[in-house]
Amino acid sequence: MSERNFWSDGRLQRVGVALLIALILACVFRYHSDSDGSSALKRGDFPGIYSPAVIVAQGQAERLYDVELHRAIQARAWPSFDHEMYISVYPPFTAVLLSPLALLTPETARNVWSVVNLLCFVTALLLLQRTSVALREHFLFVATAFILYAPVLFGVLGGQNTGISMLLFVAGIQLLSRKSPKAEFIAGLLFGLWLFKPQFGCIAGLYLLASRRTRSLCGFACVAALYWCLGFAVLGSDWVTTWVRATSHFADINFSINAFQMASFAGLLSSLSHMGLFPSSAIVVTASALSLLLLLMVFFKSARSPWLLGPVLVLISPQTLFYDVSLALVACLPFLDFREDRSVTLYLFSIAGVGVLFALRDYSGLALPFLVPVFCLAFLWKREEAPLLT
Repeated sequence: MSERNFWSDGRLQRVGVALLIALILACVFRYHSDSDGSSALKRGDFPGIYSPAVIVAQGQAERLYDVELHRAIQARAWPSFDHEMYISVYPPFTAVLLSPLALLTPETARNVWSVVNLLCFVTALLLLQRTSVALREHFLFVATAFILYAPVLFGVLGGQNTGISMLLFVAGIQLLSRKSPKAEFIAGLLFGLWLFKPQFGCIAGLYLLASRRTRSLCGFACVAALYWCLGFAVLGSDWVTTWVRATSHFADINFSINAFQMASFAGLLSSLSHMGLFPSSAIVVTASALSLLLLLMVFFKSARSPWLLGPVLVLISPQTLFYDVSLALVACLPFLDFREDRSVTLYLFSIAGVGVLFALRDYSGLALPFLVPVFCLAFLWKREEAPLLT
């Protein structure tokens, strides 16, 4: 029974409409006021997705990890980029999947990518209505407020692929909850598709293995085999070695530049190292030990609460950046409870708090985004599996 007085159903609906209108107007204004195409809405992180698509489409796959070629393509597509660039080390099969974007102009491709991610985001929240009472009863308010979380807003509309990841994660967990052979196999297929971001897909595969989801593992293996064949077709039999070498080089650069933007154990330790508070020589060993400990703890617990996989993915994947925190946040939605005014107020304050936290990361030098998945992990730890609503 609802105990809400201030946050009545009608008020939640009105606030939801107001937030949606404000968000649309802000996006339209920012899009049209961006004369040089440098904003998150017009460019964002999309150059790192567009340039590998162009390289494969132009038949230059052997140069997929050629930094100067990426720089030239991105500078041609976005002249305002000047001498900057986004290094891209997606696996070759991901570049193949992205290659249709090269058939479009950079601006059109960017807009299509935003629409795809936004549709995936909305679909993920619609699916969550089966497990979240708050979403079922107040979808507009919850969904519009949720996208205002700083990492979600940038991840979905800022040229990243967060919307796609959220959909694969939510759909996969919900299918596993059905406990039917067909649903488990399809869940494995979805987690296999997630290998387009290997740092997440591999951990999801480990979860399936640890929870002995045989049928899901079969589906996962089918997609993994298909991806391997695509990689072979693009770069030959040693494509894994080529990709790992490029990824290793990229990791060194990424940690040196973006450690304060990361949300993983490795990112936190790296940012502490840059501040002289932790020895750089111990980062790999310490991060690996913490990740292994967390994995062991969660794999025993996650049979009852598979949503724990959300924050775990963010914490143990080596290079999760601030927008990846969205996976930890969306894992909490099935347990959102709006029976009291306090719950609604805390939801709104959490959005503001995360915004302040992410604004401070540029000034602190510390990997403050790390705190969000830690809080989400604590929030989910004592909660059982979210039941499917009828």
